[in-house]
Amino acid sequence: MGDAMRSKYLREIVDNYDMNRMKGGAAKHKMSLLPAVDELTLQSADENYLMGRVYFANGKNHESIEMYIKATEKYKALGDLVGEAYACIYCSMNYREIRNFAESRKLTRRAYDIGVEISDSYIVLFSILVSIVTYSYEGMQAESDKLRINTEAMVKEVGHPKLAGDYYNNSAHALMTGKRYDEALEQLDMAYEFYLKHYDTKRVANVLIVLGNRAKALVELGRLDEAMAVFDDIEQTVRGDQEDIFMIEVLRGKIDAMRVRGDFNAAYHESRRLTESYSRWMKSLIRHPRVEVDMMREDLKEFEARLAKMNEELTIKNRLLDKMTKNNELVRQVGSSLAATHNVEQILEVVAHECDKFLKYNTICLALVEGDNAVVRHAVVKEGGDRMELPYYLPLSDPSYVITYCINSDVDLMVREKKEFFKYISQDDFDKDGRVRDSNSRRNSSGKYVESAIFCPLRYGGEILGLLTIQDYNKASFDEFEFEVIKEIASFISLAIINSRKNDEVLARMEMLASISLQDPLTGLGNRRAFNLQYKKMLEEGDDFALMFVDMNHLKVINDTEGHDVGDRYLMEIGRLLGRECRDYNVYRLSGDEFAVLAPGASKDVVEEIISSIKSGCEQIQLGEYPLAVSVGCAFSTEANHGDDIFRSAEARMYLDKHHYYISGEIKKNNKVGDRQEVL
Repeated sequence: MGDAMRSKYLREIVDNYDMNRMKGGAAKHKMSLLPAVDELTLQSADENYLMGRVYFANGKNHESIEMYIKATEKYKALGDLVGEAYACIYCSMNYREIRNFAESRKLTRRAYDIGVEISDSYIVLFSILVSIVTYSYEGMQAESDKLRINTEAMVKEVGHPKLAGDYYNNSAHALMTGKRYDEALEQLDMAYEFYLKHYDTKRVANVLIVLGNRAKALVELGRLDEAMAVFDDIEQTVRGDQEDIFMIEVLRGKIDAMRVRGDFNAAYHESRRLTESYSRWMKSLIRHPRVEVDMMREDLKEFEARLAKMNEELTIKNRLLDKMTKNNELVRQVGSSLAATHNVEQILEVVAHECDKFLKYNTICLALVEGDNAVVRHAVVKEGGDRMELPYYLPLSDPSYVITYCINSDVDLMVREKKEFFKYISQDDFDKDGRVRDSNSRRNSSGKYVESAIFCPLRYGGEILGLLTIQDYNKASFDEFEFEVIKEIASFISLAIINSRKNDEVLARMEMLASISLQDPLTGLGNRRAFNLQYKKMLEEGDDFALMFVDMNHLKVINDTEGHDVGDRYLMEIGRLLGRECRDYNVYRLSGDEFAVLAPGASKDVVEEIISSIKSGCEQIQLGEYPLAVSVGCAFSTEANHGDDIFRSAEARMYLDKHHYYISGEIKKNNKVGDRQEVL
C-alpha cells in the first residue's frame, strides 16, 4: 500500500471509528471498521493504534500512550512511516494532556519530519496543529499565536475542508486554553462550517466536539442561555445513541452550566441521567470479550462513586439553595416591614415576629448606644425565658460584657455554647455558679444558661447605633446561614432606627413649623390663622363662648413720634398683659394693634371682670410718653347664629369703646391734653 493510500487508510480508521460510535457504541464496532482490520491479529500495529484511540476518547491517557508506543514500534519495525507518524501524533496528544510537554514536542517533531520526508502535507499540517495547542497548554501564547497565524495560509493552500476544520478546531482549542473565549468562538464557527462541508452531517465526532467546545466557551463567557441551547442541539443530534460517550459529555456540560447559573435542582436531575447514561455505556463495553472486563468494571464503580458523591453534593446544595431562598425572602419581608416602622419601640416587635418563622430562640434584645452606655430598652422574651428589668444599662467601658465587647470591637459574633464566651470576656467574670456577667449569658429561673447567642452591632455611616442579640438556652441553636440572615436584619434595623430618628426630627420640625405658622412672632400669641382655625372649630362644635375684641389705642401716634421699636414694646406688653389676665383662654394677635380672646363657657360677669382687669392693668404700665391703653368689645355666641355676626358685634362694641375713650379725653401726654384729632 502506497504512502498516500496508507495515510488515507489510517485517517479513515479514526473517522470511521468516530462515525460508528454514533451508531451504537465504540467497542461493538471497533473490530469491524474496515475489511483489512479483520486480517490483523490483536498484536497488530493497527489494532494497537485503534485501541489507543479508544483509550484516548475515554480520557485514559496512560493506557492510550501504552497502545500508541506499541503501535509506533511496530510501524517502525515494518517500515510504515505513515503509521508511525499518526501514532506519534496521537501519542503526543496524550502526553500533552498529562502535561509531559517534552515528550509531546519530541513525538510531534518526529511526525512532522516524517511528513516532510514522504511529502504528506496532511501529516505535516496535522503535527503543526497539535503543536499549536501544546504551546498554549505550556502558557506560550505568543508562540502558539505565531504558529497558528502562519499555518492558516498553508491550510487554505491545501484546500481540504477536513484539514481546514481541524485547523480551526485546534486553533480554538489553543485560544480556549488561554481563556480567549471570544476569539475561540470565531474559530469554532469556521471549524463547524468546514466540518459540515466535509462530512455533510452533524452526527460525527469532530462536529460534535466543535459544538461541545462552543457551549463550554459560552459558559465561560456567562452566556448560559446560549450554551444550554447548544447543549440541547447536541443532545438532539445524538438522541437514540444513549450508550455514546457524547451524551455523557453533553450532560456534564449542562450540569456545569446549571451549577454556574445556581440551578442546583436541575443539575441534580441531570446528574441522575448522567449516572444512567454512563452505566449503560460502560456495561455495553463490558459485554465485549476483547475489552479488559475487570478494568471496565472498576472504572464503572469509580465513576458511579464519583457521581453518587456529586449527587449528594448537589442535593445538599439544592437544600441550601432552598434555605437561602427562604432566608432571602424573610430578609426582604423584614426590610419591607421595618421600612414602614417609624417607632423604635415597634422595631423589635417586627423583628421578633419575623424571626419566629425560622429561628428557635428564647430571648431577643435590642440595645442602643446612649452616651457611655449600651442601654437595653427593648426585649422580647418567649416562654421559658426570664424577663429583665428595663432599661438595662451596660457601661461601654466595662469589658466584662459580651455586648459591650461587640460594640467596642465592631464585630459580629455567633456563640454555639457557653464556653465560647471565654474567647471574648475574661473567665474571672464567671461567678461560682458559672454565670457570665452578661444579660445575655445568665442562668434563668429554671437553672438553664444561655448556650447559643448571636450578637450583631447596628452600624450606620461609620457609627455604632447599638446591637441586636438573639439567645437560646440550647447549644448550637443557630447555623451560619441564620447568622448571615441576622446580620442582614441588623442592617435593616440600623436603617429603621435612622429613619425613626429622622422621622422624629421631621415631626418635631413640622410641629415647630406648624407652631410658627400659627404664632405671632412679636408677641408669641396665636396669630390670625390660629384664631380662624379655633374660631371655626368652636362654631362647628356649637359650644357657648365669648369673643373679646381688643384694640390698642393711639398706636400710630406712638410709632410716628417715638418710633416703631417703642410701638412694638407697647404691643408686646399688651400681649403679656392679655396672656396673664386671660390665662385660662386663647389669646391672639390678629394684626397690627388688634387682639382677640376666645373664652369658652365664659359668662358675662366673668368677661366684664376680665375687661376691667385688662384696663386697670394697662393704667399701671408706663413705657414711654403715652400710657398703655386699649379699647375692648365683647360678644357672645348665644347672641347670633352666624360666626360673622358674632365677630362684627364684638368689633362694633370695641369701636364704641374706643370712641368713648377718645371723647372722654383719657389720653394725656406730659400731664397735658394730647392730640385728640386721631380717631380710628
